[in-house]
Amino acid sequence: MVHNFDRTVFEQARQNLQLAEDKRKIRRTRLQHSVRYTFPLMVGTAWFIISKAGFRWTILFVFLYFIFYALALMFNNSASKIEYKQIFLTPVLAKLFPSLRYKPLDYLTMKVFNRSNLFSGTYDNFFGDDLFTGIVEGRQLSFSDLEVTRHSRNNANWNYNTIIFKGILVTATLPELYNGSFVVEPRATSEPSKLLIVKAIRKLQHQRTIPLVDSGNLTFDSSFQLLTHNLGETMQHLTEKRMNLILELAREFEHLCLKYQQNDLDLGVKLTEKITIALSANNNQLYLGIRNVHLFDLPFDSDRTHSEVLFQKSVELIRIIERFVVSW
Repeated sequence: MVHNFDRTVFEQARQNLQLAEDKRKIRRTRLQHSVRYTFPLMVGTAWFIISKAGFRWTILFVFLYFIFYALALMFNNSASKIEYKQIFLTPVLAKLFPSLRYKPLDYLTMKVFNRSNLFSGTYDNFFGDDLFTGIVEGRQLSFSDLEVTRHSRNNANWNYNTIIFKGILVTATLPELYNGSFVVEPRATSEPSKLLIVKAIRKLQHQRTIPLVDSGNLTFDSSFQLLTHNLGETMQHLTEKRMNLILELAREFEHLCLKYQQNDLDLGVKLTEKITIALSANNNQLYLGIRNVHLFDLPFDSDRTHSEVLFQKSVELIRIIERFVVSW
Protein backbone atom coordinates (compact mmCIF):
# COMPACT_ATOMS: atom_id res chain seq x y z
CA MET A 1 0.00 0.00 0.00
CA VAL A 2 2.84 2.38 0.91
CA HIS A 3 4.62 1.41 -2.30
CA ASN A 4 1.55 2.25 -4.41
CA PHE A 5 1.14 5.55 -2.54
CA ASP A 6 4.76 6.49 -3.18
CA ARG A 7 4.46 5.58 -6.84
CA THR A 8 1.39 7.83 -7.18
CA VAL A 9 3.11 10.74 -5.43
CA PHE A 10 6.29 10.33 -7.47
CA GLU A 11 4.23 10.34 -10.64
CA GLN A 12 2.63 13.61 -9.53
CA ALA A 13 6.12 15.02 -8.84
CA ARG A 14 7.23 13.96 -12.33
CA GLN A 15 4.23 15.63 -13.93
CA ASN A 16 4.77 18.80 -11.90
CA LEU A 17 8.42 18.83 -12.89
CA GLN A 18 7.43 18.60 -16.54
CA LEU A 19 4.96 21.49 -16.11
CA ALA A 20 7.66 23.66 -14.50
CA GLU A 21 10.14 22.75 -17.24
CA ASP A 22 7.59 23.58 -19.95
CA LYS A 23 6.95 26.99 -18.38
CA ARG A 24 10.70 27.63 -18.21
CA LYS A 25 11.07 26.82 -21.90
CA ILE A 26 8.17 29.11 -22.78
CA ARG A 27 9.78 32.00 -20.89
CA ARG A 28 13.15 31.25 -22.50
CA THR A 29 11.55 31.23 -25.96
CA ARG A 30 9.91 34.58 -25.28
CA LEU A 31 13.24 35.97 -24.12
CA GLN A 32 14.96 34.70 -27.26
CA HIS A 33 12.26 36.29 -29.41
CA SER A 34 12.69 39.60 -27.61
CA VAL A 35 16.43 39.47 -28.23
CA ARG A 36 15.85 38.61 -31.87
CA TYR A 37 13.51 41.56 -32.29
CA THR A 38 15.73 44.00 -30.40
CA PHE A 39 18.96 42.89 -32.10
CA PRO A 40 18.49 45.19 -35.13
CA LEU A 41 17.78 48.05 -32.71
CA MET A 42 20.99 47.20 -30.85
CA VAL A 43 22.98 47.22 -34.13
CA GLY A 44 21.46 50.57 -35.12
CA THR A 45 22.22 52.05 -31.71
CA ALA A 46 25.79 50.74 -31.88
CA TRP A 47 26.26 52.36 -35.30
CA PHE A 48 24.91 55.64 -33.95
CA ILE A 49 27.31 55.48 -30.96
CA ILE A 50 30.25 54.83 -33.32
CA SER A 51 29.40 57.94 -35.30
CA LYS A 52 28.95 60.11 -32.21
CA ALA A 53 31.18 58.75 -29.42
CA GLY A 54 33.68 56.44 -31.03
CA PHE A 55 34.47 52.73 -31.12
CA ARG A 56 35.34 52.35 -27.41
CA TRP A 57 31.84 53.27 -26.19
CA THR A 58 30.30 51.00 -28.83
CA ILE A 59 32.19 47.97 -27.47
CA LEU A 60 30.98 48.82 -23.98
CA PHE A 61 27.38 49.10 -25.18
CA VAL A 62 27.48 45.72 -27.01
CA PHE A 63 29.15 44.08 -24.00
CA LEU A 64 26.43 45.35 -21.65
CA TYR A 65 23.73 44.17 -24.07
CA PHE A 66 24.98 40.57 -24.00
CA ILE A 67 25.57 40.70 -20.25
CA PHE A 68 21.93 41.69 -19.82
CA TYR A 69 20.86 38.74 -21.99
CA ALA A 70 22.98 36.28 -19.96
CA LEU A 71 21.58 37.63 -16.68
CA ALA A 72 18.04 37.31 -18.04
CA LEU A 73 18.66 33.63 -18.85
CA MET A 74 20.05 33.04 -15.35
CA PHE A 75 17.04 34.76 -13.82
CA ASN A 76 14.71 32.57 -15.90
CA ASN A 77 16.32 29.37 -14.55
CA SER A 78 16.30 30.71 -11.00
CA ALA A 79 12.65 31.76 -11.26
CA SER A 80 11.77 28.30 -12.57
CA LYS A 81 13.40 26.61 -9.58
CA ILE A 82 11.63 28.89 -7.10
CA GLU A 83 8.31 28.43 -8.86
CA TYR A 84 8.71 24.66 -8.94
CA LYS A 85 9.57 24.49 -5.25
CA GLN A 86 6.83 26.85 -4.09
CA ILE A 87 3.95 25.81 -6.33
CA PHE A 88 4.62 22.28 -7.55
CA LEU A 89 7.00 20.65 -5.03
CA THR A 90 5.46 21.83 -1.75
CA PRO A 91 2.14 19.91 -2.09
CA VAL A 92 3.99 16.74 -3.12
CA LEU A 93 6.28 16.90 -0.07
CA ALA A 94 3.26 17.55 2.17
CA LYS A 95 1.96 14.12 1.11
CA LEU A 96 5.30 12.35 1.45
CA PHE A 97 6.22 13.97 4.78
CA PRO A 98 3.01 15.07 6.55
CA SER A 99 4.88 15.78 9.81
CA LEU A 100 7.21 18.30 8.18
CA ARG A 101 6.58 21.79 6.83
CA TYR A 102 8.62 22.77 3.79
CA LYS A 103 9.84 26.36 3.30
CA PRO A 104 11.90 26.38 0.08
CA LEU A 105 13.41 29.87 0.48
CA ASP A 106 14.22 29.68 4.21
CA TYR A 107 17.12 28.04 6.05
CA LEU A 108 18.51 27.46 9.55
CA THR A 109 19.84 30.52 11.33
CA MET A 110 23.44 31.44 12.13
CA LYS A 111 22.53 30.99 15.80
CA VAL A 112 21.72 27.32 15.22
CA PHE A 113 24.87 26.88 13.13
CA ASN A 114 27.08 28.37 15.85
CA ARG A 115 25.44 26.38 18.65
CA SER A 116 26.13 23.08 16.90
CA ASN A 117 29.85 23.23 17.87
CA LEU A 118 30.56 21.35 14.64
CA PHE A 119 32.35 24.28 13.05
CA SER A 120 34.96 26.72 14.30
CA GLY A 121 36.38 30.01 13.12
CA THR A 122 34.90 33.04 11.42
CA TYR A 123 32.86 33.13 8.23
CA ASP A 124 31.73 35.90 5.87
CA ASN A 125 28.96 34.35 3.78
CA PHE A 126 26.02 32.42 5.19
CA PHE A 127 23.08 31.34 3.07
CA GLY A 128 20.92 28.34 2.24
CA ASP A 129 17.45 27.12 1.29
CA ASP A 130 15.05 24.17 1.55
CA LEU A 131 14.13 24.40 5.24
CA PHE A 132 12.09 21.58 6.79
CA THR A 133 10.59 21.92 10.27
CA GLY A 134 8.17 19.79 12.24
CA ILE A 135 7.59 17.29 15.02
CA VAL A 136 8.37 13.67 14.21
CA GLU A 137 7.27 11.16 16.87
CA GLY A 138 7.57 13.78 19.58
CA ARG A 139 10.95 15.14 18.44
CA GLN A 140 11.28 18.72 17.20
CA LEU A 141 13.19 18.37 13.92
CA SER A 142 14.62 21.04 11.62
CA PHE A 143 17.09 20.83 8.74
CA SER A 144 18.09 22.76 5.64
CA ASP A 145 20.75 23.22 3.02
CA LEU A 146 23.53 25.58 4.08
CA GLU A 147 26.61 27.01 2.39
CA VAL A 148 29.01 28.82 4.70
CA THR A 149 32.25 30.35 3.39
CA ARG A 150 35.06 32.65 4.47
CA HIS A 151 36.99 35.12 2.32
CA SER A 152 40.65 34.10 2.03
CA ARG A 153 43.72 35.32 0.18
CA ASN A 154 46.56 33.14 -1.18
CA ASN A 155 50.27 33.90 -1.56
CA ALA A 156 49.68 35.45 -4.98
CA ASN A 157 47.22 37.87 -3.37
CA TRP A 158 44.24 36.26 -5.11
CA ASN A 159 40.92 36.27 -3.27
CA TYR A 160 38.95 33.06 -2.95
CA ASN A 161 36.26 31.54 -0.72
CA THR A 162 37.15 28.83 1.79
CA ILE A 163 34.23 26.46 2.36
CA ILE A 164 33.46 26.11 6.06
CA PHE A 165 30.42 23.95 5.46
CA LYS A 166 28.43 22.93 2.39
CA GLY A 167 25.65 20.44 2.89
CA ILE A 168 22.67 19.72 5.15
CA LEU A 169 22.57 20.74 8.82
CA VAL A 170 20.09 18.90 11.04
CA THR A 171 18.98 19.82 14.56
CA ALA A 172 16.56 17.89 16.77
CA THR A 173 15.57 17.70 20.43
CA LEU A 174 17.10 14.84 22.38
CA PRO A 175 14.75 12.18 23.81
CA GLU A 176 16.06 12.72 27.33
CA LEU A 177 17.60 15.60 29.26
CA TYR A 178 21.32 15.96 28.54
CA ASN A 179 23.21 19.01 29.80
CA GLY A 180 26.67 17.86 28.72
CA SER A 181 28.28 18.22 25.30
CA PHE A 182 30.30 16.15 22.87
CA VAL A 183 31.34 16.21 19.23
CA VAL A 184 31.76 13.25 16.86
CA GLU A 185 33.82 13.82 13.70
CA PRO A 186 35.18 11.60 10.90
CA ARG A 187 38.55 10.17 11.84
CA ALA A 188 41.47 11.49 9.78
CA THR A 189 42.75 9.06 7.14
CA SER A 190 45.23 9.17 4.28
CA GLU A 191 42.61 8.13 1.72
CA PRO A 192 42.91 10.54 -1.26
CA SER A 193 39.16 11.15 -1.51
CA LYS A 194 39.16 12.42 2.08
CA LEU A 195 42.23 14.65 2.04
CA LEU A 196 40.34 17.94 2.04
CA ILE A 197 38.11 16.75 4.88
CA VAL A 198 41.17 15.58 6.83
CA LYS A 199 42.83 18.99 6.47
CA ALA A 200 39.66 20.72 7.65
CA ILE A 201 39.41 18.40 10.65
CA ARG A 202 43.05 18.93 11.65
CA LYS A 203 42.67 22.70 11.37
CA LEU A 204 39.51 22.49 13.44
CA GLN A 205 41.28 20.42 16.11
CA HIS A 206 43.90 23.12 16.57
CA GLN A 207 41.12 25.65 17.18
CA ARG A 208 39.15 23.47 19.59
CA THR A 209 39.60 23.38 23.33
CA ILE A 210 37.64 20.11 23.66
CA PRO A 211 39.96 17.14 24.33
CA LEU A 212 40.01 14.14 22.00
CA VAL A 213 39.19 10.86 23.78
CA ASP A 214 38.60 7.18 22.95
CA SER A 215 35.10 5.79 23.32
CA GLY A 216 36.27 2.23 23.97
CA ASN A 217 34.33 0.95 20.95
CA LEU A 218 37.09 -0.12 18.53
CA THR A 219 34.83 -0.19 15.48
CA PHE A 220 33.49 3.26 16.23
CA ASP A 221 36.91 4.72 17.08
CA SER A 222 38.35 3.45 13.79
CA SER A 223 35.86 5.57 11.81
CA PHE A 224 35.10 8.48 14.14
CA GLN A 225 36.77 10.52 16.83
CA LEU A 226 35.07 11.71 19.99
CA LEU A 227 35.68 15.08 21.64
CA THR A 228 34.28 15.79 25.11
CA HIS A 229 35.19 17.32 28.48
CA ASN A 230 33.39 14.66 30.51
CA LEU A 231 33.82 11.15 29.12
CA GLY A 232 31.78 9.45 31.85
CA GLU A 233 28.75 11.69 31.38
CA THR A 234 29.06 11.49 27.59
CA MET A 235 29.16 7.69 27.51
CA GLN A 236 25.96 7.54 29.56
CA HIS A 237 24.26 9.28 26.65
CA LEU A 238 26.40 8.06 23.74
CA THR A 239 25.60 4.40 24.32
CA GLU A 240 26.89 1.51 22.23
CA LYS A 241 23.50 1.39 20.51
CA ARG A 242 23.83 5.04 19.48
CA MET A 243 27.42 4.60 18.32
CA ASN A 244 26.23 1.73 16.13
CA LEU A 245 23.45 3.99 14.89
CA ILE A 246 26.05 6.56 13.77
CA LEU A 247 28.02 3.82 12.00
CA GLU A 248 24.82 2.62 10.29
CA LEU A 249 24.04 6.18 9.20
CA ALA A 250 27.49 6.47 7.59
CA ARG A 251 26.90 3.15 5.79
CA GLU A 252 23.49 4.33 4.55
CA PHE A 253 25.03 7.41 2.99
CA GLU A 254 27.77 5.31 1.44
CA HIS A 255 25.16 2.99 -0.09
CA LEU A 256 23.24 6.03 -1.33
CA CYS A 257 26.35 7.25 -3.15
CA LEU A 258 26.93 3.82 -4.70
CA LYS A 259 23.30 3.61 -5.79
CA TYR A 260 23.55 6.85 -7.77
CA GLN A 261 26.99 6.29 -9.24
CA GLN A 262 25.42 4.57 -12.25
CA ASN A 263 23.26 7.65 -12.81
CA ASP A 264 26.43 9.76 -12.81
CA LEU A 265 27.62 7.75 -15.82
CA ASP A 266 24.24 7.61 -17.55
CA LEU A 267 23.52 11.33 -17.25
CA GLY A 268 27.04 12.64 -17.71
CA VAL A 269 26.75 14.69 -14.51
CA LYS A 270 28.13 14.41 -11.01
CA LEU A 271 25.33 13.52 -8.62
CA THR A 272 27.46 11.95 -5.92
CA GLU A 273 30.50 12.91 -3.89
CA LYS A 274 31.89 11.42 -0.74
CA ILE A 275 29.23 12.15 1.88
CA THR A 276 30.67 12.65 5.37
CA ILE A 277 28.89 13.24 8.66
CA ALA A 278 29.72 14.95 11.94
CA LEU A 279 27.51 14.98 15.01
CA SER A 280 27.26 16.84 18.30
CA ALA A 281 24.98 17.19 21.30
CA ASN A 282 24.65 20.01 23.79
CA ASN A 283 21.92 21.78 25.75
CA ASN A 284 19.47 18.96 25.04
CA GLN A 285 19.88 19.36 21.26
CA LEU A 286 21.27 16.94 18.71
CA TYR A 287 23.10 18.34 15.65
CA LEU A 288 24.06 16.48 12.50
CA GLY A 289 26.19 17.96 9.71
CA ILE A 290 26.04 16.13 6.36
CA ARG A 291 28.65 17.37 3.90
CA ASN A 292 28.65 17.20 0.09
CA VAL A 293 24.93 16.69 -0.44
CA HIS A 294 21.98 19.00 -1.13
CA LEU A 295 18.20 18.85 -1.21
CA PHE A 296 16.23 19.40 -4.41
CA ASP A 297 19.06 21.14 -6.24
CA LEU A 298 17.25 20.64 -9.56
CA PRO A 299 19.14 22.02 -12.58
CA PHE A 300 16.36 22.84 -15.12
CA ASP A 301 19.08 23.12 -17.74
CA SER A 302 19.63 19.53 -18.85
CA ASP A 303 17.67 16.35 -19.47
CA ARG A 304 14.59 16.12 -17.20
CA THR A 305 15.78 12.69 -16.04
CA HIS A 306 18.56 14.43 -14.13
CA SER A 307 16.03 16.43 -12.10
CA GLU A 308 13.90 13.34 -11.47
CA VAL A 309 16.88 11.41 -10.11
CA LEU A 310 17.86 14.32 -7.85
CA PHE A 311 14.28 14.50 -6.57
CA GLN A 312 14.31 10.79 -5.66
CA LYS A 313 17.72 11.14 -4.02
CA SER A 314 16.48 14.08 -1.89
CA VAL A 315 13.43 12.11 -0.74
CA GLU A 316 15.69 9.22 0.31
CA LEU A 317 17.92 11.65 2.24
CA ILE A 318 14.96 13.04 4.18
CA ARG A 319 13.78 9.54 5.07
CA ILE A 320 17.24 8.63 6.32
CA ILE A 321 17.34 11.79 8.47
CA GLU A 322 13.89 11.07 9.92
CA ARG A 323 14.80 7.46 10.76
CA PHE A 324 18.04 8.51 12.42
CA VAL A 325 16.43 11.16 14.63
CA VAL A 326 13.56 8.88 15.66
CA SER A 327 15.97 6.02 16.44
CA TRP A 328 18.32 8.15 18.54
